[in-house]
Amino acid sequence: MYNSDQAEPPPYEFSAVALPAPLPEPEAPAEEDPSESRKNALWNLPIRTYLDQTVVPILLDGMAELVKVRPQDPVKWLSEYLDDNNPNEPPSKRTKRDDSPQPVVAAQPTQPLAQPVAQPPTGATASSE
Repeated sequence: MYNSDQAEPPPYEFSAVALPAPLPEPEAPAEEDPSESRKNALWNLPIRTYLDQTVVPILLDGMAELVKVRPQDPVKWLSEYLDDNNPNEPPSKRTKRDDSPQPVVAAQPTQPLAQPVAQPPTGATASSE
């Protein structure tokens, strides 16, 4: 410490300070999995662009088929269509359904709308009284 009685301050003394070890050089980027780089790229897209590139094409195809078939349960039909035609799965892993949804068929009445008129037996005459 400096004593004010002295005419001149003592020279500063520097002690050896251990510096931190230098940071290692960054490694060359390892070969990144293509699906990882695609995933990272998708996270950086604006929402509308993301949907236009990933979901909208398959939804439009599914809805175009949906209006042709017009199933009784369109939501279930569309979910099965999306599952069957998922572009993110190889065709070997996609579910192929044998029981494709049937189109809506108008209900048939259980009884005829008009009762048939009974025909009299041939050769018989009807009396007027």
